[in-house]
Amino acid sequence: MSRNLAGELPQLAAFLMIAGGCGFLGLTWAGRARQRCLAAEECIALLEFLADRIEAEAPELPILFAEAARSRRFSHLNFLPRLAENTARMPPGEAMTLALRNQTDLTAPVRDALEKIGEFIGLRDRKEVCGGLRSAAELLRSDLPELKKTAEEQARLYPTLGFLAGIFADILLL
Repeated sequence: MSRNLAGELPQLAAFLMIAGGCGFLGLTWAGRARQRCLAAEECIALLEFLADRIEAEAPELPILFAEAARSRRFSHLNFLPRLAENTARMPPGEAMTLALRNQTDLTAPVRDALEKIGEFIGLRDRKEVCGGLRSAAELLRSDLPELKKTAEEQARLYPTLGFLAGIFADILLL
């Protein structure tokens, strides 16, 4: 009987590794949902920061974006260094679009709001730009509770689904 168990132990370990790996993948997906929520909160703070700075002294955009990129308040917004670099050599709309390319930590509404801001930030007067930044921040702030609710649901759902998918794969491999 111990020989039979010893022969099945590697197979059992492999099945547990598959189920555990799929569960870990689910945890990774849940972490990405939380990351998107943090990025949305930081985007709101970024928009308010930009509005305040433009309203107060209107620095040049490359300097303003570089200052934001160095700030720890926006650590989840890893597109800011590219934006600061791009703004120095091209119009703000193109710079924003290029900086946001392949940015997976932002939800579609956040990305859309940032791209629209890139289109008008360097082309209008200070008062109009500040008003647009603040209204975009308020719009994103109104979407934030739904985003947090979704992230919480995904944080519970994805690890469970991943583990169950691993068990299902184990059953198929039997």
